[in-house]
This record gives sequence, C-alpha cells and structure tokens, in this order.
Amino acid sequence: MEQSMETEKNSLQINLNHLTSNKTASTAILTKMQEQRGKLVAQMNLISNLQEDVRQYDMSKNDYWQGQKEEMAENLQKVLETNLTDYYDACDTLKSQIDSAISRANNSITNIQAQIDTTTTQLASIEKNQN
Repeated sequence: MEQSMETEKNSLQINLNHLTSNKTASTAILTKMQEQRGKLVAQMNLISNLQEDVRQYDMSKNDYWQGQKEEMAENLQKVLETNLTDYYDACDTLKSQIDSAISRANNSITNIQAQIDTTTTQLASIEKNQN
C-alpha cells in the first residue's frame, strides 16, 4: 500500500511539473501575443491618422499638381486612400485573430491552473495520509 501511494505521489508530482511547465510556456506565449497586439494597434492608429491626412490633403495648394496633373493627383489620392483602407482592414482582421488566440490562451491557462490545483490537492492528500 505504501509503495502504491509513493508511486501515485511520484506520478502526480511528474504531472504537476509538466502542468507547471505548460502554464509557464503558455503564459509566455500569451504575453508575446499581447505585446504584438499592442504594436499592431499602434500601427493601426498610425494608419488611421495617415488616412485622415490623405483625405484632408488639398491638392490645389500644391503647385506641382495644378492643371493637367490634378486629375492624376486625385486618382493617386484615391488609390492611396484605398490602399490604406485595405491595409487597415487587414490589420483589423489580424487583430481579431490575435484577440481570439489570446482568449484561447487565457482559457488554456485557466484550465491548466485548475489541473495544477487538483493535482496539488491530491498530492497534499497523499502526503497527509502518509504522515
């Protein structure tokens, strides 16, 4: 009986070590995703500001675009606005995917912690019974 309890205790300790390692790795990944999300949001803010600058830019104030080139300038402005919008939308999609991954990572960490708590309780029970 004593040997089977010791075997179970060793098995639980190995499992606990494995769970703790998984939680540490998952937390590191979660932190990295959160950092990258922050950088992405900062880039999205820059894009948004640039979009507004492009929209508000008055081509008529720039002598280079006077006359025949005004239509070309307006087309260029539209293309730039479209490209910025497409880039922003792609970033927004990526942000949504990161948010989803962060949510899954948080759930995983919560589940791992629950397993750690259960395993720790089981180990404490075995140790109590051994004493």
